[in-house]
Amino acid sequence: MDGALQGQIFLTMSVFSRVAGLLLLLPVLGGRGLPLPARAFIALILTCVVVPVVWSKAADVPDGILDGVLILASEFLLGLAYSALLNLFFAALIMAGDLIGRMGGVAISTLFDPATGEELPVLSNFLLFAGLAVFVILGGFELFLTGFLDTFIDLPPGSVVYSPAYTETLLAMLKSATVLAIRLAAPVIVSTTVVYLALGIIGRTIPQLNVLSLSFSGMSFILFGVLCLGMGSILYVFQHEVETAVTTIFSL
Repeated sequence: MDGALQGQIFLTMSVFSRVAGLLLLLPVLGGRGLPLPARAFIALILTCVVVPVVWSKAADVPDGILDGVLILASEFLLGLAYSALLNLFFAALIMAGDLIGRMGGVAISTLFDPATGEELPVLSNFLLFAGLAVFVILGGFELFLTGFLDTFIDLPPGSVVYSPAYTETLLAMLKSATVLAIRLAAPVIVSTTVVYLALGIIGRTIPQLNVLSLSFSGMSFILFGVLCLGMGSILYVFQHEVETAVTTIFSL
């Protein structure tokens, strides 16, 4: 087989590996979003779109099978890392929902997810689906996909090498996602803490009053009231942080 043809075939395989790694965990499409055959079809379509653009940057064919497998694996892991970094911020929504549920006394409320066979917190699911909707409607998905496709120009297939900047970016994203979860849950945490302190004072002042039953009935109203008032701010902060994260991820 001609060497140039071998290079083009290996280029196509490298592009497909990076795209397949991305679609494995990418929100909306990956994970529980689409079945595996559908994701494979989308990966094939994106590969057909990308390959003509990078056709002139075909990498040299590796000398051995092991070298080729290592290159394809590095391409797959690169795409997987991009989607995993983005997923950190959706995991922050789940963490925020869990914090809100625990502070509001509704953490026991769960729904059965037939896709995973697990019981998931109701508030975590609500925030996750709301965040996904905002991410798609406001163009976050297109922004992320555009940045990913640009990586084939800045980092041609077959040229992926490890850099300490990757580890620094991972740690920075972990920190940002953790802080984001606390920021999203902060309004409810502050409100419920104030209410618990007030109920404690009332309980000490009026021992005859059943504060426990009062807290169970009143805390749910306070929780959902704060959520209704602050939902716009929560989603705005989430979208802003995700857009900043996408810019940081693809600036390497």
